[in-house]
Amino acid sequence: MNVVWAAESASGREVTDALSVERPVAYTTVLTLMNILVAKGHLVRVRDGRQFRYRPKVAQARVLAGLVRDFVDRVFAGSPHSLMAHLVDESRLSPEEVQDLIEKSRGKKRKDQA
Repeated sequence: MNVVWAAESASGREVTDALSVERPVAYTTVLTLMNILVAKGHLVRVRDGRQFRYRPKVAQARVLAGLVRDFVDRVFAGSPHSLMAHLVDESRLSPEEVQDLIEKSRGKKRKDQA
C-alpha cells in the first residue's frame, strides 16, 4: 500500500520493483496480494494497455488512523495516554519530539474548547 500511496498509481511490476529493493519478492506474490487488496476495497484496478494499474481507494491518513485506533484499543485498552507514556518511558521519543507532542496537545485542547 505504501508504494501505491506514494506513487498515487502503480503497476504490479512497479510495486514489485520498489519492494525488491529491500529484499527479493516474486511478481506473482505481489499481484496476488494486490488482487486481495482490490477484493477488500483498498485498491482500485484499472486497465492500462496490456497491464493493470492500481490506485488507492482509501486515503493513507484514514487507514493509518484506523490502524492506530485499533492498536491502541487492543494493546493499551483504548488509552492513547498509555501509548504515549510507554513511548516516553522506553526512550523512543527524543526530548524535541516530546516537546512537539506537548505543543500539539495544547493546540488540540484549544480547538476542542472552542
